Amino acid sequence: LEERTRQTIDFLELAAEGQCGLDKLPDSIDPASQQKSERKLRDKRRKAKDCLQDLIARSGSASIVSSNDVYESMAILLEERAKMRGLWSEREKDGVFHELAKAERPIPIPFVYHQKGDSKSVKGKGFSPMAGSPLELV
Repeated sequence: LEERTRQTIDFLELAAEGQCGLDKLPDSIDPASQQKSERKLRDKRRKAKDCLQDLIARSGSASIVSSNDVYESMAILLEERAKMRGLWSEREKDGVFHELAKAERPIPIPFVYHQKGDSKSVKGKGFSPMAGSPLELV
């Protein structure tokens, strides 16, 4: 879920940059002078913008969707996730858990944030490319 969320955010970011015109080469710049990485990034932006517009067009006339609706929906989901993470961290700080025997306390969440998953490196850990802190999510 975390990896897919990161991919969606990256996609929407590229599409937004494409909608702002960053997918076009200014007239004053010679295309041959562009570095390969700059061309690839510009192409990614253009493809993401086109893909988002295609997805919106495929939604049909019964459901009028704009690109702003897509971004707002994602923002709401990220805010909800940040809220849930904040509540979870507050729950872990509850003084009741300090009174319990160590064996009876809740186990810490087995996640490693800001990293791609590598199941061979640490067994029993979940990897997330997303931020772990609720403040970093929003």
